[in-house]
Amino acid sequence: MSALGASIAAQVGAEVRTRLRSTGTLVAVAVILLGAYLWIPNPGGKATSVSWQLADGRLQTSVHSAAYIGSAMSFLGGFFAVAVGVYLVAG
Repeated sequence: MSALGASIAAQVGAEVRTRLRSTGTLVAVAVILLGAYLWIPNPGGKATSVSWQLADGRLQTSVHSAAYIGSAMSFLGGFFAVAVGVYLVAG
């Protein structure tokens, strides 16, 4: 590892240790995990996380498949990555 890489690793390590001492970080992680769990509704229920209206006025929703779950999780991953980044910068 180069000197720059070692320096960056040391800075990241110090920042992670500082953030993990705060109870706010644990609360934020718990809220993020709960939000991810609640985002994808039960396939047998009437709730939906992603839906759109067709040109003829019918409401269309996705089928719970591997592609849908992967898309929903990638959206959540991007959203939560930005949320955590804002939390870390604002803190």
